[in-house]
Amino acid sequence: MPHLKKCVFVDDLLAVTLLSCLGAVFVLVPPFNETFLRIPIALSLFFFVPGYAFISALFPGNKEISGIERFTLSVGF
Repeated sequence: MPHLKKCVFVDDLLAVTLLSCLGAVFVLVPPFNETFLRIPIALSLFFFVPGYAFISALFPGNKEISGIERFTLSVGF
């Protein structure tokens, strides 16, 4: 029986998914979209999440780039 490897970066993509869901709540739901938190969450969704998902797809392993390089490239994209 083949041994399946566990994916290393599941936790960070889960955090990105949760941030996306949280952003949708803070932008669309009326009691939450009047708070000050919607602006930082929306800005992180706009600048960070698409680039991070792209960088995670390009460099899926932990050995190619470090965490700070991953963060910098994700904000840059």
